[in-house]
Amino acid sequence: MSVLDTQDVIVVGAGVVGLSVARSLAAEGRRVLVLERESAAGRGGSSRSSGVVHAGLHHPNDWLKSRLARRGRGMLQAFCARHGVALARTGKWIVAGDASERAALEALHRRATELHLTTRFLESDAVTAEEPALIAHAALEIAETGAVRSADLVRALESEIEAMAGQVLIGADVVRIEPGTEIAVQLAGGACLRAKELILAAGLHTDAILRRSGLDTDALGLTQHPCKGEWMALDGAHRKRVSRHVYPLPKSDGLGIHLTRDLDGYLYAGPDTEWVEGEDYALSPHKIAAFGEALRRFYPAVGDHELHPMMAGIRPKLSRAGEPARDFLVWSGEGHGWPRVTALLGIESPGLTACLALGDHVAALAT
Repeated sequence: MSVLDTQDVIVVGAGVVGLSVARSLAAEGRRVLVLERESAAGRGGSSRSSGVVHAGLHHPNDWLKSRLARRGRGMLQAFCARHGVALARTGKWIVAGDASERAALEALHRRATELHLTTRFLESDAVTAEEPALIAHAALEIAETGAVRSADLVRALESEIEAMAGQVLIGADVVRIEPGTEIAVQLAGGACLRAKELILAAGLHTDAILRRSGLDTDALGLTQHPCKGEWMALDGAHRKRVSRHVYPLPKSDGLGIHLTRDLDGYLYAGPDTEWVEGEDYALSPHKIAAFGEALRRFYPAVGDHELHPMMAGIRPKLSRAGEPARDFLVWSGEGHGWPRVTALLGIESPGLTACLALGDHVAALAT
């Protein structure tokens, strides 16, 4: 198909979420064109992901974040097996540092049991026996947690879309959209594409596209607030010292600085939480001491000199600093004079885990 033809659906954003939406729509026989502003698919938020496959434990059970993560985890495992994408079931421990945190850890255990997750509750001596490098009052194991390479997942999604006659157009920066009988999609450089339906899955840029197109995102509750998180790499000598992901108890604005083990066994620490203005991916060596202090609460073996700034990502949060967290938002333009326009906002972790289920969810809502 020609990109100049009117498409059945245009999806803006070729990260794991946008590609998953496009895949679900293409599987229904829709003519789908994906527009990506970067030089390749998956170069935005997906390239700054830890690759953790989550169990769907840390948010209210009825939230999309939770429901889609739990459903998406199994879909992701099947998809990766079918396409030869490596996905490891590493498991994770959530640790209580002292007796004051025990009640919160036990409450998480009860919740995990209600969700039928595979769990173990370990006392301090069992923690040390199994992971001698760790210290904790107690730990909760969640077996379903894993790890995947997001870049490999992106390539597999893109390949499947193209096999179903969909297209991914890179270097296509959407300036604004104009709803109508056919939705006009204006690109930087002057080109204008048209579609019967439009899905905005552009991560951090979704609300900006809506504002440039004339919507008051503040009044509609669609404004995203960038929240930066940095990661540090641990020296390779630590590869053999910890065999799984290790998390502290979650905080109000995130899961806290934790240890992530990748598919090659390397350990990474992060992310922290820093509210920023715009896209600021600069790394901060001055944060090393704070990272080291946070890690040594449960992993005393790491020294500050063994931590190295590695990567920063930005979460597109719908809540501001100090406000209660908000769920994923799948916003419909129906009722706002924007028929057949859908925008995905606040898609942060566990967005990678949920991506395939989110794709099906959005496709089912499409007209």
